[in-house]
This record gives sequence, C-alpha cells and structure tokens, in this order.
Amino acid sequence: MKKLVLLVATGSLAVGCAVAQTDDTTEQAEQAVTYNCSTDSAKLPTKAALAAAMASELGRWDIYKDLYVDSNGRVALVVPTDGSANGVNRCPNKVCARTDAILGLQVPNSVIPTSVFDATAFKEDLKASFDRQKTAIQDALNQENCPVLSSGGCGFVAGFPTPFSSGLKAEVNGLKNASCMKTPEDHKMVFKSSSTVGPCGAKYNMYTYTVQKPGGGNLCNVNNLQLALSFFGWTANTYNPNGYIAFSAVDNTVTIDPTDTDIATPPPPVTSVKYDYDRVSDPTKTLLGTSCTTQAGLSGSLADIGRGMLGCKAGGTTTVTEPCTPTATATVAGSYSFNTTAAYCLKVTAPIAGWGVSNFTARTLKVNGTDVTTMGAMPLPVQSNGAWYFWSSTGTGALSYAAIYFW
Repeated sequence: MKKLVLLVATGSLAVGCAVAQTDDTTEQAEQAVTYNCSTDSAKLPTKAALAAAMASELGRWDIYKDLYVDSNGRVALVVPTDGSANGVNRCPNKVCARTDAILGLQVPNSVIPTSVFDATAFKEDLKASFDRQKTAIQDALNQENCPVLSSGGCGFVAGFPTPFSSGLKAEVNGLKNASCMKTPEDHKMVFKSSSTVGPCGAKYNMYTYTVQKPGGGNLCNVNNLQLALSFFGWTANTYNPNGYIAFSAVDNTVTIDPTDTDIATPPPPVTSVKYDYDRVSDPTKTLLGTSCTTQAGLSGSLADIGRGMLGCKAGGTTTVTEPCTPTATATVAGSYSFNTTAAYCLKVTAPIAGWGVSNFTARTLKVNGTDVTTMGAMPLPVQSNGAWYFWSSTGTGALSYAAIYFW
C-alpha cells in the first residue's frame, strides 16, 4: 500500500499576518510521534487515499464545505444547488472520479471479503470523522494562549462549524491574523513537482503542491493546515496518527502520494496482478475482466463494484478481447519498424504524449478498432485492456520499413 505524505512549510508570511511564534510543544510531539502503519481493516490507507484524491481533484481539504452525510447514511460529495464552488463544482468538468470512487467503497459488495476491506466499518468511521475534526480544532482553540473574546471563550476563524452572531464574527475576523490562532485557513493547492520521499521508512513517487490563500499569497500559518487532516486520521496532538499521512514543514508546499491503486491511472493488465485490498480505481473500466490474484492468493478477474472501482473476484472467468493480435508490444517510447510488408499490430502499454507514422505507403491505420483519418491526431481513443492497439493494413507497394513512433 502506498503511503501519503504531507509536507507543509512556513515560508514567508503574507502581508498583514503576525509573525508566527515557535510552537516547541508541537515540534517535540512531531519528533516523538510513532506513525500508525497498521491498516486497521484497510481504513487508514483508504482514508489517506481519499485525502490524496481530494487534493488532486478539489484542490483543498475543506470537509465541511465539500462533504456531507447523505440520506443513505454515507459520506458523499456535496452537489451545490446555489452554484457555489463547493463539492463537485470544484472538480474538472464537475467530475470527481477518484474521490467519488473511494467514497463509493462505503457500499458493501459481494466481491471484496470484509476480512480484506470492511465497507460498513469504513462508512461509520467516515461519519465519525466529522466530529473528530471538530474536536481537534476545538482542542487547539482551547489552548491557554489563544485570544479570549469579550463574550468569553476562545477565538476561531470563519469556517469553523459552529454558528455565531454577526457581532461575534466581526470580533473573530479581527483576530484572524493573531500568531496563536490554530485553525486551518481557506486554501488552494496547485501541482508543483514530483520527488521520492515517504513516511514509515518507505519511499514512493510523490507529487508536491503549492499551498496558498484562495486568491493567492502565503497562508498566515501553514502549519495549521494539519488540523484539516484530522478527518483523514492525522491528529497532531497524538503520538500514533494515521501512518499513511505525515506532516512537517518546508516552503509552503504539500507533498502527497497519489500512486495508490485507489487514485492512480491503472497499470496495463498483466498476468495475475495483486491489487491493494483487492481493488483498483478504473473509471473507464479498461481492466474489466482482466486477470488478478486476490490477497488470499486465489486466481480471479476484475469485476465492477460500482462508482468506477473494480474488485478482484476469486474464481471469475477471465476474458480479454484484443482489437488485434499484437505483432509486437511497446513498453517504452520510441520508433517501432514493422520489418514486414504484411499487416502489423503494435500494442502500446507506455504513456503516449504524441505519435506519428513513417513510410506508410499503401497502408491504413486503426487505433483500438477506430479508423484513423489524420496520422498523429490526439487524443487517442480510450485504452483497451490498458493499452493502445495500432493496427496497420497492407497493400500493393507497402514498405517493410514502415514504422510507428511515439513519445
């Protein structure tokens, strides 16, 4: 299971923000923390994958604006009726495929055994996590060095899920830049770069996002963002938080691991793939019916379990239909010469940013069964079995050194 790491840093302060005080207690607690690297019936890594999916698709962690408990008692994405930029409205084309697929795991299915992943336990845990995050924020606000309002109690910023009067709101807004405020600010995330770091002693391909105010500029105290992660199992005030999420500070960035089978583009199908917790997010269902091996070591095939998620079903019949029988398979970018005047089928499992053909006299081309009228045209048709199949016909005058190339 891939781990999720959050790397958040202080950087320079935005105009109007008070100079943040060093929180030695928090720093010492982080140094002494022992990550919970157990899976807890797969709940912990699944919650980390949900955090990664929401960072990628919604560009923030604001569960009180983007998530709610629906009429079925399950946590779901908000579908605004007022046109607000919350929930599904934040995702590209209002489609949150990965986030929705992971939330769909709250629905029990007959494919994945409860011993591998318990959908009901995951659902109940997510619902309880709303209160966990509220409690974590309230605990931070109750620290003795927080500003006391004239009405009594500790200050909090707008967005904390407690009703308050307009007068109290004005007073709170006047305290938003105080250095001791502990609440997470409104923020946005934008992809910055990739690297290889990870928690729990492991290293994975990681993706880094810059974290800023919604309108631009640095957060007043970026470390407060960790309180927005309490919903996903990270708790700054304990010594055993979700080990698939880790928090530290460097240059106003957040680094996450989106390569888990819950959120990454599915790999090309190969014999007997063992997927994390017997599942893989595959919204286009390109892997449906392909071979897999369950966590129990049983052979099977991937079956649809809903919301763009496939599960490894033991004993299933594996039926893989290919648009053409491959003459060769391309796993890396390059130029692939036919070395024959006959028809040719090139199966490509590598990523394709662009492509073309050469010496194609007397030949036509299909990609995954679709006629190509303009060579090099993008985008390509949807993958079939996790691959693109380039099929070239032959004809009088066809050249043996015809080639297909891609990068």
